[in-house]
Amino acid sequence: MNKMSNELPAGGFFGNLRGDVSGGLSAAIIALPVAISCGVVAFSPLGRENVGFAAQAGLVSAIFITAIAALSGGSRYQVSGPKSSLAVILAATLAGLIADPLMPEGVVARTNTAIVLVFLCVVLAGVMQILFGLIRLGSIIKFIPFPVTAGFINGLAFLIIFSQLPQFIKISGPDVMAVLTDGALIKPKVVLVTGVTIIAMWLTRFWLRRGGDAIIALLIGTGTYYLVARWFGPEAMGSTIGLVPTDIPYPHQMFNFWVLKNDPNIDLLLLKILPSAFILAILGSIESLLSAVAMDARADSHHRSNRELIGQGLANVVSGGFGGLAGGGSPSRSLANYNAGGRTRLSSLVMALFFVLIMIYASPIVAKIPLAVTAGILIVYAVRMIDGWSRQLVSKLGREGNARNRRDVILNLGIVGLVTVLTVTTNLLLAVGVGFAVASFLFIIRSGQSPVYRQYTGGQVHSKNARPLEVMEILKEKGQSIYIIEARGPIFFGSAEKLASEIEAIRDAASILILDLRRVTEIDATGANILRRLQKQFARRNKKFLLSHLNPDRHLSAFLEDMEVITGETQPSIFSDLDRALTWAEDQILETQAVPKDFDQEIALEDLEVFVGMEKAHFDILRQMLVREHHGKDQCIFEEGSSGTEMYFLASGSVSVVGNLPDSDRKVRFTGIGPGVVFGEMAILGNMQRTASIYADNDVVCYSLTKEHFQVLGFEHPDIIIRLLLNMSMQAAHRLEMTSVQVRALEN
Repeated sequence: MNKMSNELPAGGFFGNLRGDVSGGLSAAIIALPVAISCGVVAFSPLGRENVGFAAQAGLVSAIFITAIAALSGGSRYQVSGPKSSLAVILAATLAGLIADPLMPEGVVARTNTAIVLVFLCVVLAGVMQILFGLIRLGSIIKFIPFPVTAGFINGLAFLIIFSQLPQFIKISGPDVMAVLTDGALIKPKVVLVTGVTIIAMWLTRFWLRRGGDAIIALLIGTGTYYLVARWFGPEAMGSTIGLVPTDIPYPHQMFNFWVLKNDPNIDLLLLKILPSAFILAILGSIESLLSAVAMDARADSHHRSNRELIGQGLANVVSGGFGGLAGGGSPSRSLANYNAGGRTRLSSLVMALFFVLIMIYASPIVAKIPLAVTAGILIVYAVRMIDGWSRQLVSKLGREGNARNRRDVILNLGIVGLVTVLTVTTNLLLAVGVGFAVASFLFIIRSGQSPVYRQYTGGQVHSKNARPLEVMEILKEKGQSIYIIEARGPIFFGSAEKLASEIEAIRDAASILILDLRRVTEIDATGANILRRLQKQFARRNKKFLLSHLNPDRHLSAFLEDMEVITGETQPSIFSDLDRALTWAEDQILETQAVPKDFDQEIALEDLEVFVGMEKAHFDILRQMLVREHHGKDQCIFEEGSSGTEMYFLASGSVSVVGNLPDSDRKVRFTGIGPGVVFGEMAILGNMQRTASIYADNDVVCYSLTKEHFQVLGFEHPDIIIRLLLNMSMQAAHRLEMTSVQVRALEN
């Protein structure tokens, strides 16, 4: 039975109370500095005087996102909260709003309106996530091109780093040249504190495998700050978070949203925040679903993607309404919770309660946290955010490899780099849009490569019908005019013309061309028109153009009927599988060589290939041992799994070798057998059960030889048995040779 995300341990919701309390507190300690730092990042455009408000927003989001997502989400092991990648999007949105000419006049009014719009942006992102879940996009949303996602996350990581530079460099942005030419711009004591914090966080990561490095770095960095401040004075050390409001959270932003309706430009301002809300929704959904997948692997569970999106959406709606940031699932917090014993949603509620107590009782302590320390923590998290797959691509550039693999690495790295640069230098929506467009364009180009899987002739590969050796020799020579092309993937506007070019290149040499569509997944209108064009070209030249693997129940068949590729006129050239098409093509070749194709005429016993070289006296003896049998069309001659006591020599008609697939009730036709060929011999020669069933394709005449009579011949007339086995061996060797040629053709 699958372990679903809503299962509870024995004892119900409180059945793992000790483990959930332990897990919740462990994850909360890890999440505390992250929540505060996310708030600082999101509202950094407001300046240092609003850092306390920013820290409060981070804690508010930690409370509501953690609790609401746990109660309504689709994974009981998922722990959610504010995310630095989403915080930097809010910071960019806030900065854009403050600079927008449509905003109200006056610094206070402009700032207040911008703050309210940012929280409204969080609410809108949550609404979008709820819609994603309701329309069941949980499985689809993860299929956004990964290079685009990687580049976007990398860009956000760099934006986080750049947003922290003003903490220890006297510039307003990442002006590297200014720093290199004027060392006085650097704040050495702040750099010291930030550096100690970064080093402490990196080192403790190796010691504390289960997390907690951020809280230890916070303690060490803060201690360093106040130790250095005693020697050089607090004015040289940079700011602290400052006063953090201790009010119990209430949905005051919901009332502020209502006040926005009085702004004359509210419609235009809403349009400006919609793209940011969409990006928040998409990125938050992707990160949450990926985190849920990671926890599934860790806890051997199965999350519900659409319910998880709805839960994350509800959490963001509530968080924005109460004045909190956007958030999502966090693998680091989820793993910390799980490793410390958390097994139910109760552990997330313990986390939320921890943050409530911090807001009410520990605000004076939070106020004394230096911004240089939060900057160090954020820089480490930003570096860790840089996509690992991107780093692997860079390392692969220096390795030796084939040209195609190297080209793919360069293309993927190019998309990642493009989206990263656009994310840092332009706006986030443009970066995602351009990256998605480029990735889609490259996908079309790659898909537009030749859809030909392999190509061979009817002289190299034959149908499954086992024909007499002299007939097979004819097909080996004359079958070179039958060309088979196996297509694969989609045949659409990007690849159809290349398929047509390859077919037209062999058109003159082919009397019959079979296009096998077994591996074709889709055909668009352009592809269908190309197929119609090829049908007309071959018809004008009195040649045959066949399509195989078009069963009536396959969606491609219905589409090609609508596009008039399959019509009453072309129906005879449409086949359900490649073997039937190849059999028909071989029959056409044999007809031109005056070789009977239907095997209706019975071959005399003396003319059967398997009895070549025998004397008249031998046939007199054989007629006493052999039994002439007649089987009607579709009659079963013997069943798979039965104990065989006869071998058969086919004199007229044809039979099919049919077997059951393993672990399935479906029967498959393995091959066909024509006159002059032996079947069922292994039951006598190898004392084996029948490995397949034999069905008559039409009226069949064959001769049966029982195991008892075979043994009599062996004792009394060994020369007959020796000649019989020699001829059978020659037949088998000849077919093995043809099979070898066929395998080589298919492999090449």
